[in-house]
Amino acid sequence: MIQCHKCQTENTADREKCQECGSDLLPGEGLSDRLSYIVYGIVGGVLSGIVVYLLMKSEIELPDCLLISPQLCLLATIGLPIMGIASALRKTPLYQRYATRARRHIELDPEQAIADFSQALELAPEKEQAGLLKERATLYEKLGMEEEATRDELDYTSSEGAYGGGRGVARFFGADDDVYAAGRGEDDRKAMVAAGRVKALGYCSKCGSVVELNPKLRCPEHSSPKPKAVKFVLPDEVEAAIPEVLNEYTKERRTRRNVIIIVALVLSIPLSCCLFSIAMRGFSKATPTAMATASRIPIISSPSPTQKPLSTPEPKIILPSPTSVVGEDFTDASIMSTGWLQDGSLLVTLHVPSGVEGIYHAVVGGNEFTCEILEDYPERLYCHGKGVKSGAQVEASWYQEGIELPVYETIFTVP
Repeated sequence: MIQCHKCQTENTADREKCQECGSDLLPGEGLSDRLSYIVYGIVGGVLSGIVVYLLMKSEIELPDCLLISPQLCLLATIGLPIMGIASALRKTPLYQRYATRARRHIELDPEQAIADFSQALELAPEKEQAGLLKERATLYEKLGMEEEATRDELDYTSSEGAYGGGRGVARFFGADDDVYAAGRGEDDRKAMVAAGRVKALGYCSKCGSVVELNPKLRCPEHSSPKPKAVKFVLPDEVEAAIPEVLNEYTKERRTRRNVIIIVALVLSIPLSCCLFSIAMRGFSKATPTAMATASRIPIISSPSPTQKPLSTPEPKIILPSPTSVVGEDFTDASIMSTGWLQDGSLLVTLHVPSGVEGIYHAVVGGNEFTCEILEDYPERLYCHGKGVKSGAQVEASWYQEGIELPVYETIFTVP
């Protein structure tokens, strides 16, 4: 039965309004509760402001492990009153209204209180369920319903908002509150197993089956390895839980296998590319093409009057098409070598067997080249210039000073 909070009339559990006064049987927070939110917010803000003042005036250095600072307290000074006002003006959530009515009926009608707590748990968000579980477990114990109380206590140990007070202390000292809650939950579950209120099941890889674990959560026959897919159940649920543990272990093993396969595939792709690249480079070095071998012209090392040629690969394709236009001295002339100088210019060496005298210049690919004759090599013309693109097939012409027609023409590929 539901007792009206205004007229105390007994109403059946299916009624939403009081049959006597018409009041809502699921009331929200009253005026006194809402005013208390504002008062608490203001008081908390004032206290935080005092702490800010003391920290600013004092020269005390707080330990690094304490999550307290003037900036944090100043934020609390501003935020707490705002939060108090917001809490006072908010609409009471439905799950909280069920919880409020359940607390009112703990002494009046415990069964109604249990029903309301259960309804509140169905509607409450996960982070709010821990407190409701603890309250319902306490009521179950009061009514002598040990099995139901144990189930709620077990669920509480793994709830998202469990151990709220300890979480706050852990955060204050700079610790991870989730780690703290996980440790507290594991300790409580071990204590429940040791007391015989709960059974722990897990898959032992050495036994090859699901076994009942000891209070240390280990297989009674094998202390290692650590059991997989551990599950906590009530004593009368052991038989039904064994297939669930086995299925969970199978699922975990399949997941681990899939992760390993994916990681192996991801790592094998770059490794395969590297091996393929190495193999192709080795194959290219071992079997050069006949055309490249046949058309390669060796570069004879020769000095330059002002610059050194860079050590560059020999041109792969040189297609000389010599044409001697003026004079007989250049009839047997040919390009002796080509290469790049350190300043980025191209050096072209023209070999003239009968010797060269006079002043010459060349035009290579439309760019003017300066030519020089060294005293030690009178049969060579060393011509260098810029603006020629590597890999291009260009026309080259040599001119003697004062003569408009070229003395020699050819075509070659720039290295």
